[in-house]
Amino acid sequence: MRGSIRRIFPILIWILIGLIFANQLHMLSARTGGKMSWQDSFFWELPRWCLWALLAPIVNAIAKRYPWRKDRAARTILIHAICAILLSALHLFLFVLIFHFLRSSVAPPGNFVQTLQFAFPLDFHVGIAVYFLNVVLREYSASQQRLSRMQEELTHAQLQALKMQLHPHFLFNTLNSISSYLHTDVEVADEMIGRLGDFLRLTLQNPATQEIALEREVDFLKQYLAIEHLRFQDRLQTEFSIAPETLSALVPNLILQPVAENAIRYGVSPNPNPGKILITSKRVNNDLEIRIEDNGPGMPQQLREGIGLAATRERLDHLYGDRARVDWSNQVSGGAVVTLCIPFHIAETKV
Repeated sequence: MRGSIRRIFPILIWILIGLIFANQLHMLSARTGGKMSWQDSFFWELPRWCLWALLAPIVNAIAKRYPWRKDRAARTILIHAICAILLSALHLFLFVLIFHFLRSSVAPPGNFVQTLQFAFPLDFHVGIAVYFLNVVLREYSASQQRLSRMQEELTHAQLQALKMQLHPHFLFNTLNSISSYLHTDVEVADEMIGRLGDFLRLTLQNPATQEIALEREVDFLKQYLAIEHLRFQDRLQTEFSIAPETLSALVPNLILQPVAENAIRYGVSPNPNPGKILITSKRVNNDLEIRIEDNGPGMPQQLREGIGLAATRERLDHLYGDRARVDWSNQVSGGAVVTLCIPFHIAETKV
């Protein structure tokens, strides 16, 4: 459906331009004492502009074949100048021909050559201007598409770089734990290997997109925390309180794992007592709020943001600008809390 609208929309624009100029011509004729009726204005202006809806694809094809290049500027300008003259002449001839055909249905059409001579100084230079306007708009659209593709490639590369930053650190800790458990508890080591395999499989299946549904992001986080459970045993407890209406909300891909890893690093690892991590989500007006809390000693006041918080803050700023924020603080009752707040939105349904 969207494709059909996209094809029809340019035609509707040209029709609207024709109607505007027809009305303007009729009002000008009435003010200056002329006798051009609304019907004659319609016959004159509407074909004049609607023809460009048929010629525009030809212009776009020429512009695509001969795009603007600095090293061939003179050649490109010459080619487009010749094409503009030819197409403007073709447009003028067809426009007068259609006008005479429409005019003949209500009155004697008059002399074709005289009408052509009358229309030439009014329309020929306009046709050349319209041709070059089409070329400029096509070049602008093409440059915007190239820029959009470059931005997509950049964000994809940034996401891949983030994965490369996060996984080696996590894999090192996990493999080190597996190595230790091989000498003390083979069953735990075996389960950890299985969990690690599941985690890596999920990582490979993880789409290389900037945003995914919160439900999928939570599943990924649970796989990560399952391995950390094996590492810390009874010293780590996790709890999820995810509001059902937020499960379909879009969140940045891999946004929760580095924050949870930060909570384990500062809230569980240095704490001899059992540590607990609570992950909650809720909708607050038009925002999605996600909190990651721990009951540890809290984060150092002079904390220097590492991969986790720095990458999180940078990605939220890149994706949502000032509409998003990431805050962290130590709680009075103990432990730290990191709050992510982003615009609440879900994936658009394609028709």
